[in-house]
Amino acid sequence: MTQLAPTVTQYSQLMVLVQEFMDDYLDGDLTDIQLIDEKIHDIVSQYVAVNGRPLLGLEEFVWGEPAESAKMNRMWTRLQSDINIVQDQLEVLRAAVVFVHNYVVTEVELARNQNAQASNKLKTLQLYSTAHDANIIQFGDYFANLDFVDLTLIPDDQKISLLNPGVISLGRDNQAVNLTDNLELRILDTSNGVPGNNQEILDPTTATTDPVEGKKLYVFKTQVEGRHGDLDHVTDAEPNTWLEYESYQVTKTDRVKAKDLNFVYRISDNANSNTTALDIAGPVLMPSTDTPGLFDWAKGPQGGILKLNLEFDMGEAKTINTISFVPFGLESNKNAPIKVALVQTSDNGTDWTAVSPQNVYIATDANLQAARSADNVSIGSALFTFDERTVRYVRVNIEQKESINCNIVHLYYETKKTVVYEKKTIPHPTIPGATVTQDIPITKGGDRVLGPIPPIHEPERYYGDNGLVAGDLVQNVEYFIGKRWAIGIRDILIEASEYKPTSIMISKPFRIPGVVDRVSIEADTFVPPNFPTDDGALWVKFFVTPNDGLDWYPISRIQDDFLGIPEIIAFNDPIPADFREIGVQYIKTNSVVNSLRVKVELSRPEDLISSSPIFKSYKLKVVKR
Repeated sequence: MTQLAPTVTQYSQLMVLVQEFMDDYLDGDLTDIQLIDEKIHDIVSQYVAVNGRPLLGLEEFVWGEPAESAKMNRMWTRLQSDINIVQDQLEVLRAAVVFVHNYVVTEVELARNQNAQASNKLKTLQLYSTAHDANIIQFGDYFANLDFVDLTLIPDDQKISLLNPGVISLGRDNQAVNLTDNLELRILDTSNGVPGNNQEILDPTTATTDPVEGKKLYVFKTQVEGRHGDLDHVTDAEPNTWLEYESYQVTKTDRVKAKDLNFVYRISDNANSNTTALDIAGPVLMPSTDTPGLFDWAKGPQGGILKLNLEFDMGEAKTINTISFVPFGLESNKNAPIKVALVQTSDNGTDWTAVSPQNVYIATDANLQAARSADNVSIGSALFTFDERTVRYVRVNIEQKESINCNIVHLYYETKKTVVYEKKTIPHPTIPGATVTQDIPITKGGDRVLGPIPPIHEPERYYGDNGLVAGDLVQNVEYFIGKRWAIGIRDILIEASEYKPTSIMISKPFRIPGVVDRVSIEADTFVPPNFPTDDGALWVKFFVTPNDGLDWYPISRIQDDFLGIPEIIAFNDPIPADFREIGVQYIKTNSVVNSLRVKVELSRPEDLISSSPIFKSYKLKVVKR
């Protein structure tokens, strides 16, 4: 940094002394080298003596000395020189003050702009962050319905379709044909659980007590809420029915306490049968077990992952292009999302073609941590679209690797307790050394034994009977704290649809409590892999408006890179252009921005009438000024 010298006093004083030397020399007062040398020494001594002090020095008049004008002139000349030096110094200081003021103002403005630049960068990073931030306001829609879509602003021929809760597509050109009616559905033998909610107990703390025997009367959930094990519920398109598929795990300690009895189902009604096939809405193959003909329901799924593999047989080859899944949230969504690991189609049952994408997680709760951490998550439902193909069979592999802690009810059996009297000789109560024979009551029975085993297609066959079962067997109920793996399915639909070339979604206005500084958008979309992208085509486009649709500004999803579209839009930012961030679009509006709308444009290639991009959810992130 260049800076003016703080003072010119010393330099000016030296120049005055040198000027006096030159005047004396020109006046002829210095006539020889000796006088010149003495004068120079005097100048040096004077300069050292008066450095930083006035040049004026009093030359006293001695009493009786005649008044000499030369002495007075020297004094007045020095005084004039001091005044001139002070005046020069004041000019220098004034210039220095002006310079410092201008410099400080410039530096303050520079610092203010740099601070604004850093603050804006922080706001940008906040928009990119996935962590919770109190300074970020979030709006959005998961399309459980169309309540947050402003259909009044969308032309009829441009309206989107809500295929399932959580799935938006291009508008349909015709009514979708549901091909799941009258088909045959079966569970493949690669599955490792049981249909239904078979062993969960109602809150054991609210169980009543038998007034006679004093035993707790625990109740199975299925006795009150229904079993939900009917495969027909997968394809009935009814919102109030669903299928549950489960596996339990009871700890080894509890099984030992229970003598490992009655933790199995019979795979056939024939207790001695080794058959592994049942008729439940069609042939259903159950997994093999350690004991032929029995299925151990309390050891947990093999590998810790519950697998439900379904096969749909439509009876004849049909043209389809859409498969949709609607899960059912179990236990208030304590379970993690289910995973649709693989979907395959076949026209002959031998050659199978996979449907993209694979390993799709479906969550019923958008706030599930497991849903947020998964790579490919669909909220509410999942939709698979593809080019029309001829299909008779569809296979779906569903997995659940997470379990929840739950109370597991268990029926067990004991032999009936009886009292018999045996004669025994005992000491006489009053006569020393004498004995007496009496009938002593002895309780027999009450031993835990193997009881009747219910069939796997009817696990509830013996529920609700807490008394004598048959002969000398008595049924009892207990519960353990164990684990449950569960898959809930509300509907799986196979359909054929044709879609319009373009459709639009426009949100209702989002009112912001303050002034919008900048905004970004996140969205969950799926574009069929057969849609061309090599020419830069965008089949899902996003826009925001700060003035209720007067101007729409394109914006790119944060997760999309290098599209040439800004990922962040800043409104009315006063920062100078030199300090603006690259990649942020700065927009000037005529008024403050305190509401926003979102517009999404969907489109498809002209020749792919049976395919549509899928729009599942979006999140608008706003930073207030």
